[in-house]
Amino acid sequence: MVRRTDERFRYSCSIWNAGGGERIETFYYASSSKSKRLAECIHSEVIGGTSQKNRGLKDGSHLWVIRKTVMPAVLIEFGFMDDSQLRESRLMIDQKF
Repeated sequence: MVRRTDERFRYSCSIWNAGGGERIETFYYASSSKSKRLAECIHSEVIGGTSQKNRGLKDGSHLWVIRKTVMPAVLIEFGFMDDSQLRESRLMIDQKF
């Protein structure tokens, strides 16, 4: 299990679905005050450097990779490739983004 968790952190994954996303949201393990604090710090820095919609902090306790980690952990979702205007897709090729 530890090896699988390590492997997940080494790779980023692009998932194409019909979500119509255009936002930034940060998931954390709600039972951990350290995870929440980490999420607050990271999320505020990411939001401060972009014009993306702020969807805020979310309870990520249902996410295995967050729930089964012994250290504070967060998952940030942004850079969606499935928005109808391709706005975020265009941003991803911009070096400044």
